[in-house]
Amino acid sequence: MKLFPGGSEWRKWDLHVHLPSPRMSNSFQEKDGGIDWSRFCSIIEESDVDAFGLTDYFNLDVFFTFRTEFESRYPNSHKAFFPVVELRLNEAVNKSRDDVNFHILFRPDETQDRINLFLGSLKTELTDEKDRRLTCLDLKTKRLLESASVTRQAIEQAYVAAFGKLTQTDHILTIVPSNNDGIRADNANQRKLGLADQIDKAADLIFGNASNSKWFLNKERFEAGAGPSRPKPVVTGSDAHNFDDLLAWLGRTVPAPNEKCITWIKADLTYEGLQQILVEPADRVSIGESKPDFKEPYRYIEKIVFDHPDFPSEIIFNPNLTSIIGSRSSGKSALLAYVAHAVNADHTLEQQQAVAAKSKVSDLGPAAGHTWASVEHVKRNIVWGNPEATRGQVIYVPQNSLFEISNRKTEITDKIRPALFRAYPELEKQFKRFQGEREAIRILMGTSISDWFSHTAAMRARAKDLAQLGDKSAIQAAEQSIKDEIGELRKASSLTDAENAIYTEVKTELAEAEEVVQQLDSELEGLRVFINISETLEVTASEQVSVSIETSPAVQELGHDLGVAIETLVQGANDQLKADLGSLIVEQYKKLTAKRRGLIERRAALAEEHEPLIARIGELAATSDLEDRLAAHQLTLSKIETQETLMASDQKSADKSVREITDSLATRDDLHKRLIRSFQQEIRVLDSMEFGLAIGNAPEQLDWLAQGFNKQAVSDYLSPDRQRVELDRIKSEPLKFIQSLESGTQKIRQGEESQALATRVLTAAPEVRLTATLDGDQVGGFETTTMTPGKQALFALTLILSESDEPWPLLLDQPEDDLDSRSIYEVIVPYLIARKGERQIIMVSHNANLVVGADSESIVIANRHGLDRKNRADRLFDYKSGSLEHSEPPRAKSFILESRGISEHACEILDGGTDAFEKRKNKYNIKWA
Repeated sequence: MKLFPGGSEWRKWDLHVHLPSPRMSNSFQEKDGGIDWSRFCSIIEESDVDAFGLTDYFNLDVFFTFRTEFESRYPNSHKAFFPVVELRLNEAVNKSRDDVNFHILFRPDETQDRINLFLGSLKTELTDEKDRRLTCLDLKTKRLLESASVTRQAIEQAYVAAFGKLTQTDHILTIVPSNNDGIRADNANQRKLGLADQIDKAADLIFGNASNSKWFLNKERFEAGAGPSRPKPVVTGSDAHNFDDLLAWLGRTVPAPNEKCITWIKADLTYEGLQQILVEPADRVSIGESKPDFKEPYRYIEKIVFDHPDFPSEIIFNPNLTSIIGSRSSGKSALLAYVAHAVNADHTLEQQQAVAAKSKVSDLGPAAGHTWASVEHVKRNIVWGNPEATRGQVIYVPQNSLFEISNRKTEITDKIRPALFRAYPELEKQFKRFQGEREAIRILMGTSISDWFSHTAAMRARAKDLAQLGDKSAIQAAEQSIKDEIGELRKASSLTDAENAIYTEVKTELAEAEEVVQQLDSELEGLRVFINISETLEVTASEQVSVSIETSPAVQELGHDLGVAIETLVQGANDQLKADLGSLIVEQYKKLTAKRRGLIERRAALAEEHEPLIARIGELAATSDLEDRLAAHQLTLSKIETQETLMASDQKSADKSVREITDSLATRDDLHKRLIRSFQQEIRVLDSMEFGLAIGNAPEQLDWLAQGFNKQAVSDYLSPDRQRVELDRIKSEPLKFIQSLESGTQKIRQGEESQALATRVLTAAPEVRLTATLDGDQVGGFETTTMTPGKQALFALTLILSESDEPWPLLLDQPEDDLDSRSIYEVIVPYLIARKGERQIIMVSHNANLVVGADSESIVIANRHGLDRKNRADRLFDYKSGSLEHSEPPRAKSFILESRGISEHACEILDGGTDAFEKRKNKYNIKWA
């Protein structure tokens, strides 16, 4: 059997082309008084039709003449030719009472003697002068050919005479037209309807058009009582009888009145390939203008080319599903890895690293014991369907990837998100707004927490200072006592009450001025690092003045153009704000300096103005001592009042920070509720999976937050086992929580800071996780999945394929790992069948249900050279590719791959291969070698 390395492919077939036979209805122009074989053969060869059913009436001798003529002209042609004899049944079912045409297609390798044995055994309804029934080979004249007919029973008897009781479809396929001289019955005649059903039963294929396909795929098309109807493939034919029609109709769509359609069949150009359409009439046959399952040539890999003695020169892949099979360490997974790496090395390493997280990138490679660095000398190149394409992408799924993806709950949302956003673009905008608002809340809350700790620390420091200053009431009482004592002394002196009052006022003003000057000196000292003073005493801002602007959303989360625009805006605002801040600092420095100068000048003026009075009072030693004590008390009271004022201000600011924290927590909760409500307004579906939204705190997050606490100490904010943070309790009483941290009553881990822990815990927003539901089972969110392994694999595959807008090839390495047989058969196989029409799939597998059940268009057999399994040229790895229908019985050969057909290799290699092919044999009613 001829081997097609690319496997089953969609090709144009025309199973109704008439030979230029002189027997009947021959309108082909002759040349030199005979058949113009040169012209006929050239039209056939130059056509884009790949397989032909070459037809003649009641006899096929001309077919064998044609084949000799054609092979002599085009010995290297890939065209396939099937001999077809057109008969006429002795039954009519249409209104015109036309006899039904009946076509018999023979294997192309059938001998002329065997076909003539069949035709010589097929008796017609015509008799000779001795009343003996004529056979097809007895029809020598046009009159006999035009009037001859046969019965269905006679056809069955002729088959037994020529082929014995072997399965009929192993040798012939019967075809009956649906329209014209076919089985479109007169609906008003019940007998004809029943007769049409019986002829339908006898046929393997139907000649018709696209509008007939649905009817003949129907399992209930027969009349009541006729039994079940088998779905049958409908094919078209040009039915050309002359050169002009052949040129105009072959492989073309032609409008009415000569309506013609194109038939596409996905199969090898062999009889065994054609047999595949008997049981897959809906999937293997298509009638239409365009090739089914069309893929842009630049989006599928035609082959990988090696330039190394360890590998064959090239390995060809099918545009649909190619399955790579082989025994352990045969090089099947390595081949897939080489393909992936040759297309996109970075993607391949990322995918391998995701599965082997503990491995170094430098340790990764195509197979165990081989790194990518160690195989650099193995030169390989990818050839795309369009040879001019120099680059592309693949979606590479290494072994165990599907299980890993669906089993890591924390990463499922990251996988779902891009797929969901592609299907629902408005959802992405909504999520970005949500993230921006939540980030703004986080920043505000962090600032509020920092402010609270800052103001609380200031209050604690001021309380300590107040304790050092003494009791305010006692100091006030002492102050009054001194005042009274001074008053008594002055009464005894020569000073008047007015002079005493003036002196007291001046003394108080001088003391207050001194205190303010000291405060100004402290403030000015703090500002000096931010200013420069030139030799001309000009004051300017120093380089220590700086501004940092944080945006929400962050620039890196945005697209390039918007990011650049925001960066430019932020830089401009940053520069302006820095300049304004510098100006404020300079102005404040000048203002404080001027105020200090004014106070010093005022103090000097007071001392000069009241110098005589001050001198006279100074003569009273006792009064002077008391006045010093009074000034000290007054200064202390002034400090106490200042601290109390500042403490009140700090308390007010701290209370404001607490309100901001509480409001931020409430706003964040409302934000989450709005997101859930918005998401639930529309059902989000992708490939039969419905997506949902879950918001909550994962156990891992609560565990991580608890790490900052001292787990040896009792805590109101840890779970009973002290392993998780009680986040809901903390959010319900944030002030009590931060007070416990600030005061130290809540013990924290050594090296931890109270403010940092408070910020980490309070700003720890609940996680937003996406879920996927398939047939009632869910994965993702916070709950343990209820999906079977098969559904989890389907979920992972769906998300992987949704990561790219383009249908690039999918490279799957043993997707059956960790899956049960039912999951493979009921979930993954239908998925592969559906997906292979959209994109190329190259799959490594050892499971027959996947390879055979998913109807792989091509099988690549991998073999590693060994003493008992040799490869040609002793190459280390060799590969043989072809279709599942390729069958050759095992035979003695020096090289293992050449010793049998694809199906035989698959039976030997695949787990359950023999059973799978037995089911396939029964399904197709095909006799495998």
